[in-house]
Amino acid sequence: MTGPAVGLLRQLLTGRTSAQTERVILDLLEWADTEQLNEMLADSGLTDRLAATMSISRRSGPSHHDQLLELLGRNRRHELDLPARAALIHAVQTGRTSRRDEIFVRDLFTDVLGADLTILKNLIDATPNHNDLEELVYRDIDSAEVRGVILAHIAEQARQVTGLEAKVLSDIDDTTICSLHDRRFPKGVVYPGVVALWEALDVGPNSKPRSVGDLTFITARPADLLGWVEDQTRSKLRGVGVPSSAMLTGSLLHLLSHAGMAEKKIQNLMHYHSLYPEYRLVFIGDSGQGDVRVGERLLTEFAGAVDAVLIHDVVDTAAQVRADYAERGLVFFDTYVGAVVAVHRLGLISDGGLRAVAEATRKGFDEVPWRTPEQEARARALLARDLATLPAWGS
Repeated sequence: MTGPAVGLLRQLLTGRTSAQTERVILDLLEWADTEQLNEMLADSGLTDRLAATMSISRRSGPSHHDQLLELLGRNRRHELDLPARAALIHAVQTGRTSRRDEIFVRDLFTDVLGADLTILKNLIDATPNHNDLEELVYRDIDSAEVRGVILAHIAEQARQVTGLEAKVLSDIDDTTICSLHDRRFPKGVVYPGVVALWEALDVGPNSKPRSVGDLTFITARPADLLGWVEDQTRSKLRGVGVPSSAMLTGSLLHLLSHAGMAEKKIQNLMHYHSLYPEYRLVFIGDSGQGDVRVGERLLTEFAGAVDAVLIHDVVDTAAQVRADYAERGLVFFDTYVGAVVAVHRLGLISDGGLRAVAEATRKGFDEVPWRTPEQEARARALLARDLATLPAWGS
């Protein structure tokens, strides 16, 4: 149930507002107590509407945007809790960010310390659309100076945070969804067990996670100016049980070759690691579009920060080649039972997580709309082989 202040703010923001109404809104935010203020601002949809309304240029009367930033970014900033800060950052990030907006975001970041900053970053990445932390810092903020201050603060505070689960970085095409090179499943199918594996990694090895929602998609799919492609992809992923996630996208230029796709993913991973240096990383890709190269670079350039590199084999890589890659830390797998066995051996998930992923994969196979009996038989043969590697209690 929302309080009266939230209801009043929602009413004031309904429909077209006048300069007089905006002045009333500013007075409401100024005179609300701390609890009321945070309750009003924590509603991200309401805060987005607030920022958009205050940014309207008027022929007569002032725009109240600067007064809003002054009130919340200076006068009452010390009262803002983490959900309110995340909602405000998202609201300011939407649309064009001015120099003053960037300074407002910087200040909301730099007086949050230690583990609280980790929570704030994750709240920003829990946004339902493309406006996530990587886009904010590396695309929306134009000032190299402001970006540098934010990144330096993140690096300094991350040194105080330990014991976190790994961030899971997952490709989409042929890793999450059968899309391009894989002929073993019908196109468009979400691979059985993949969502359960993300959940098991998110919970970690002792089933007592320090943080949840630690999933980020990294894809060669190019971003567009308005984020439409990314938002559509997020919508499809929510439909298969992924409530929130960040997304690192590619570009049209880098789509020209597998090497280009890999290079863009590495650039995005470098950005991501600079935003979350307190976390270790697990990368899940496929053997069809340069992810093997990405995995090799990860193990070289982020040595000591990578817990696992898993490669979904969609091109029937020879056994000896797979063995050679395994010696270098890249584990190839055919089904998500094979993947979960690998991460369990590495100590990244619990016994319960292992059983849950194996069971989800088995059930998922029964729900696949197989194109032909031969296609199903081939895929089930791979599943049976991987199930045979489970401990006796999981078979």
